[in-house]
Amino acid sequence: LSMVVSIGLGMAVLPIIIRRLGNEAHGLWGLVAGFVGFYGLFDFGLSQAVSRYLGNAIGAKDIKEFNRVASTGKCLFSCASLLVILVAVIMIEPAQSILNIPAEYAKQFGVLVLLSATGVTISLVMAVYVGALLATEDFVPLSCIRTGVAVIRSLGSLLVVLAGKGVVGLAVVSVASGVLEQFIIFLRCRIRLPQLRASFFAFETKMARTLLGFAVASFVVIIAEVLRSKLDVMLVTRFGGLSQ
Repeated sequence: LSMVVSIGLGMAVLPIIIRRLGNEAHGLWGLVAGFVGFYGLFDFGLSQAVSRYLGNAIGAKDIKEFNRVASTGKCLFSCASLLVILVAVIMIEPAQSILNIPAEYAKQFGVLVLLSATGVTISLVMAVYVGALLATEDFVPLSCIRTGVAVIRSLGSLLVVLAGKGVVGLAVVSVASGVLEQFIIFLRCRIRLPQLRASFFAFETKMARTLLGFAVASFVVIIAEVLRSKLDVMLVTRFGGLSQ
């Protein structure tokens, strides 16, 4: 449902955004979205692993195991989020050169990459709560949350563009709506699973090895999907420019 709503809103709002931003600025936004898509690799397949083992623990009604998985997963996701920020900072200048970003857009590109990396970081840190809801098959409320936030994101994007805030405004709306979504998911998780205790101090090395071992197979699929869906944007920009 959230995907259908997002597509529908995108079709309604996108033409207005393109007209207000212009081809090059909108191309920059699309490029950053594609660039940030590579940050999905830093999930390392952990989302699938955490959801599976949380589901197993729920099925066995083993709350201690459930919290061990949640705590260890949260620590691993947090480590991944730090990698995202580090890579974003390191790659800004090389990416500008590789992708032929025009000088007048270089500063904006850097700001957009950092803002978008911040959004990804927040999503990774909070991913264990999404996994917990998926493990308990709380699909309808989760879909409603994502659909509602998608509506807010689209309307917010339209408003900031009409207000002349440009692509940086779009990035701020994207990050803010992501924070809102994760906060609501966290609240839903507290209501649905009051027994959940995801603590950084409850990390277990053995559990980490188990999660990472399962994540490897999923990671291969993630790599293929990211390359399939994001690489073409980079190539078009590299050889055709932002306006393409």
